[in-house]
Amino acid sequence: MDFPGYFLIVQDFTTEARRRGVFVGPGRGSAAGSVVAYCLGIINIDPMEYDLLFERFLNPERVSPPDIDIDFDDTGRQEVIDYVVEEYGRCNVAQIVTYGTMKAKTAIRDVGRRAGGAAAGGEPHRQALPRPPRVDTFDKVLDKSENPETAEQIAGLFEAPDPQVAKMMRYARTLEGSVRQSGIHAAGVIIAPVEMTSTCRWPCRRTRSLSPSTTGPTPRCAGS
Repeated sequence: MDFPGYFLIVQDFTTEARRRGVFVGPGRGSAAGSVVAYCLGIINIDPMEYDLLFERFLNPERVSPPDIDIDFDDTGRQEVIDYVVEEYGRCNVAQIVTYGTMKAKTAIRDVGRRAGGAAAGGEPHRQALPRPPRVDTFDKVLDKSENPETAEQIAGLFEAPDPQVAKMMRYARTLEGSVRQSGIHAAGVIIAPVEMTSTCRWPCRRTRSLSPSTTGPTPRCAGS
């Protein structure tokens, strides 16, 4: 497996972070058992001294590629991301988009905002849904074994005398699971060997927290 490039890139930005005075974690996760990571200065823990297992990091039975968990202090994290963007190219670095989907309560609320009559706002009907966080889909709230207290009450809303309420519930169940908003992964940053626009779509979002690679207008890259 071709790991030299991965190790050297991680060594590069962790070394630069320390040079700039950004606090870098001493080593966490399976990478703490790698002597190579220690010799390169990526981690500060000697796995030989503490008898740490290298097999946690890499072994023939591991399905996914190994990864090196790196911790930066909150104030210096963005500076490190900015360095990576400038060093490896604005078109080769991007943060990872995340998607938030609608659960049952959110779907009722959003549909209710557009409805009229007794369905307006959807708030009274949302209150019938249970509070336990795991019971958050229509399949679960309508299951008496999962929601013995209000399953029948919620099922009745689908056949409510007010057609607006019944329509709201049907639409809400249809919309459940749909993407409602996007966000930025708290830690994931992709460094690609080619311009990102040649391999995937490049969503663009203006926010202060993002690195230059994903802030403002889409970078002018070949093929974009």
